[in-house]
Amino acid sequence: MSKREQNLLSLLLLVAVLAGALLTYNRFYIPSLKNAQRQLEEAQQKIALADTYQSTADLLQDEQDWLARYEPKETSQQAAQSALQARCERLAQSSSLTIKTQTPREPIAIDGRHYHRARMDMTVSGMEANFYRWITELNDPTKFNKVTFARIYPKKDDDTQIEAKVIIEQWYRPQEL
Repeated sequence: MSKREQNLLSLLLLVAVLAGALLTYNRFYIPSLKNAQRQLEEAQQKIALADTYQSTADLLQDEQDWLARYEPKETSQQAAQSALQARCERLAQSSSLTIKTQTPREPIAIDGRHYHRARMDMTVSGMEANFYRWITELNDPTKFNKVTFARIYPKKDDDTQIEAKVIIEQWYRPQEL
C-alpha cells in the first residue's frame, strides 16, 4: 500500500470514528441530558411549591385549628338528613314560625369528597323579624349548616307577615364503608 492510500485509509477511519462519536452523542447523550434537565425542572417546581405551602402554613393554622374543633362526626346520609330536619323544625318553632311544607332534597354526595351535603327544602311563614332570627340561627358554621337559597314574599292573606321558601344544607362526613 502506498503512502497516499495509507493516509486516505487513516482519514476515512478518523471520519468514521468522528461520525460514530457524533451519532452516539446525538442518540444517547442528548436525550439523557434533556431527561435530566426535565427532571431538574420538575424537582425545582416541587421545591417552589413546597416552599409556598410552608410559607402559607402559618396562615392556615387558625383555620385548621377551627376545623379540628368543629368538624362533624362521621354519620350516615339518613342520620344527617333527619338531624337537619329536626334542627330546622326546632329552630322554626322557637322562632314562632309556621312550617307550611318541608321536603328532604336529594343529597349531594360526590365520590372522593371529604364532605357530603344533606339538604332540606322548607316553606315557612311568620313575622319578618322572626324569620331573620331563624335564618341567622340556621347559618351556623360551627354546625356546618348553611341556607343556600331563600325567596321571601308577603303572605297573601296577611301583609304583616311573610312567607319564605328556603333550602338549608348541612355538610357531614360520610361513614367509611
